[in-house]
Amino acid sequence: MGGNLYMEILKVEGVSKQIKNHRILDNISFSIFENEIVGLIGPNGAGKSTIMKCITGLYHMSEGKITICGYDLKSDSSNALKNIGVSIEYPSLYPELSGHEHFKIMANWKHLDSKRIEEMEQFSDLKDGLYRATEHYSMGMKQRLVLALAMMSKPKLLIIDEPTNGLDPQAIFDLRNKLLTIRNEGTSILLSSHQLSELDKLADRALFIKSGKLIKEKNMDELRQNHSIYRLEVSNPKNVLLLLKNSFIKEHILYMQCDSKEEFSKSLQILIQNDVLVYSLAEVHQDLETYYKELYKG
Repeated sequence: MGGNLYMEILKVEGVSKQIKNHRILDNISFSIFENEIVGLIGPNGAGKSTIMKCITGLYHMSEGKITICGYDLKSDSSNALKNIGVSIEYPSLYPELSGHEHFKIMANWKHLDSKRIEEMEQFSDLKDGLYRATEHYSMGMKQRLVLALAMMSKPKLLIIDEPTNGLDPQAIFDLRNKLLTIRNEGTSILLSSHQLSELDKLADRALFIKSGKLIKEKNMDELRQNHSIYRLEVSNPKNVLLLLKNSFIKEHILYMQCDSKEEFSKSLQILIQNDVLVYSLAEVHQDLETYYKELYKG
């Protein structure tokens, strides 16, 4: 996804955020194009939520420029913000009001008709829960409601921060399908999550943040094709880590990353020369989790 064939929905140029002497964001630049899901990835405190808050106008930038659908966030915030839907941090709902009442309030605020309320109530899949107070909702129900509310005005860009927090597996599957539906219907998504396996299934591109800086940007298709990862069951995986620079352990299994068949062959030779027993060997696709470990190790 992305590239010159697609309209630029979001452009972040040289954005920095400083509070007193602490630089939270340092010269961040990236774009999001139409019909694209972009994952924002990094450890706690890297600056992911701060980037999202700058884009949504919740934080003021210290430096830089943000453009949403061609509108400058600083000089034309009203038109810029009309194009986004937002769900950041814990779902913020009125506990005593029902889901249906939330939809009515949002429709009134956004000047939307009853038909749009019906569409988004159906999209939320809350069914009878629509008429219960949200204080009695499960986390999955709250996330579905907040997502539907964020989509009420058919935004060109949806921004969501940690949407899978507190969700059970079925709720995560449902959320994934809804996000893919949203993308396919013309809304681009900027998504922050620690659930790398979910981002692996959803994202078209990944932005890697560390200490307030954008350190890497990866097309997901390229990420999967660039390297071969081999899964090995060996006699002593911890000792192998000392022998091979291109290896790591995940759940007591050794993984070896090779950029070529020659490198793979040399690595196997090292194992044989050091009397390491190999019980099984299989080639697997590189995923976000293995790439993340390599990128942030040290």
